[in-house]
Amino acid sequence: MINHASEYKFLAENEPYMLAQKKIVVYWHKPPRNWYKLKMGGAFEKGSAVIGGVFITSSRDWILGFNQQVHAMTILHSELLAPQTGLTLAKENEFYLIEVETDSTEVVNASEEG
Repeated sequence: MINHASEYKFLAENEPYMLAQKKIVVYWHKPPRNWYKLKMGGAFEKGSAVIGGVFITSSRDWILGFNQQVHAMTILHSELLAPQTGLTLAKENEFYLIEVETDSTEVVNASEEG
């Protein structure tokens, strides 16, 4: 009992241990005038995958959004399905001036490598 009381006293009186935190400031960069920005991505966990995206104007107006469950084998697979779906929707809706944005460096690298 004394050990538990000592442990409680130690934990209650001392500052909680805090991990070092680093703040990262993220800015939204609007697309050029008369362009659309397609912001999209994917998520994957234990065989279940979801993709989603949104089309936004340079004045930050929401134009069209999508989300859907997809069949994917990995997180990269789901992240690659998002631009495929987004660009298909862009074509169907005649959005021809598009700036594509993703937070997946693997998708960016894959598109640059061809």
